[in-house]
Amino acid sequence: MAKAARQALWYGTGLHEFGISIPIKMYADNTAAISLARIPVLSDRSRHIDISYHFVRESVNNKKIDLDYIDTASNPADIFTKALVPVTHNKFCDVLGVAAEREC
Repeated sequence: MAKAARQALWYGTGLHEFGISIPIKMYADNTAAISLARIPVLSDRSRHIDISYHFVRESVNNKKIDLDYIDTASNPADIFTKALVPVTHNKFCDVLGVAAEREC
């Protein structure tokens, strides 16, 4: 999430230089990560979190990024990170506008 946030903010800065200001909206399917980004809580379980977590939290608190939940069944980014059943894979290919090499 931190890498995506940094890249989204970088693109947003570039667009701003061209006079285009758009809100940066990010989606995640990890409710624990979203909660930690919105509400800073330090516990035994969250102590191991890298410094990059703080960057995301600051970006959300400063309203540079709007972070929302997306359920896994609706998350087209899963095509890049998970093995999917053919029906879901083809659905996400359609959503992304990518032609699947072959229909499964």
